[in-house]
This record gives sequence, structure tokens and C-alpha cells, in this order.
Amino acid sequence: MSELKGLVSSIIIAEELARKTKKRHKGYTYSLEITVDKLTVIDLVSSEPHAKLISVTIYNDGDSDVYVSVNKYEKKAPLKPHETLNIKFDEPIIEKIFLDLDEGKSTTVRVFGLY
Repeated sequence: MSELKGLVSSIIIAEELARKTKKRHKGYTYSLEITVDKLTVIDLVSSEPHAKLISVTIYNDGDSDVYVSVNKYEKKAPLKPHETLNIKFDEPIIEKIFLDLDEGKSTTVRVFGLY
């Protein structure tokens, strides 16, 4: 029985330590409205807000497709005009947002994030 109590105590202590050391976000919002006409990189750590985001919502308000990628550039599935993309993680890891489109195109994008 004492082994079981020791095991339970160890589990409780481990869970408490994990809870205390888990990265927390500040609860501040980040917003940006931008016209994209070429590859655009939003560096959230080197420039405002100087913090990683835990989540981001991107609205394509324009008339052209925009390719969105996070932390690593990829030009795969487009965000169509008037569509919304939501990305959320358990901890703040979004350092860069890449916005790209097809040559000769342009669109307006709104970005809202939480850090």
C-alpha cells in the first residue's frame, strides 16, 4: 500500500511541476492589415510584437488567392478570396507568417493573433 501512495504522490508532484513550467501566453492581441503583392514575411519575434503567437486568424479580404504558411515557407493550398484561416497551438510557437501569391496578383489580408 505504501508503494501505491508513493506512486500517487510522485504523479501529483510531476503534474504540478508540468503545470507550473508550461509556457504561458500573455493574453495580448496582435493585428495587422496588409496589401500583399509579392512574398511577404511577417517576423513576429524580430519586429512587433517581439513575441511568438499561440494562435492566428487570417482573413483574405481581397480578390486573389493568398498562400499562407507558418514558420517555414510553403506555397501549397491557397486561401481563397473572402476565406478565413485559423491556426492554434497549445503553446506560443508561431514566429513567422509567410504570405505569397501568384505573380502579378495582389490582395488585402487581415491578421489577428494572440501572444
